[in-house]
Amino acid sequence: MNDKLTPKERFTVFIAEEYRNFSHLSGAEVSKLFKNADIFDFINNTYEALHTEDLKFVLFQIDEIIQNFGKKSVS
Repeated sequence: MNDKLTPKERFTVFIAEEYRNFSHLSGAEVSKLFKNADIFDFINNTYEALHTEDLKFVLFQIDEIIQNFGKKSVS
């Protein structure tokens, strides 16, 4: 991994990769989902708390945000 990334950026990449594995989606699909549902902002804004949480908790929390975003988009 690039040493020029900040810890927050490394964490964001890690979470995106883990979510890709968790959701069985491609990297491009995860990137699009994260952008559309503002997950990158969510991770950035809550980094201090998120990086101390259990990985599964973080993934389920992100998945819930994405699911709720989808419901708002359809309404």
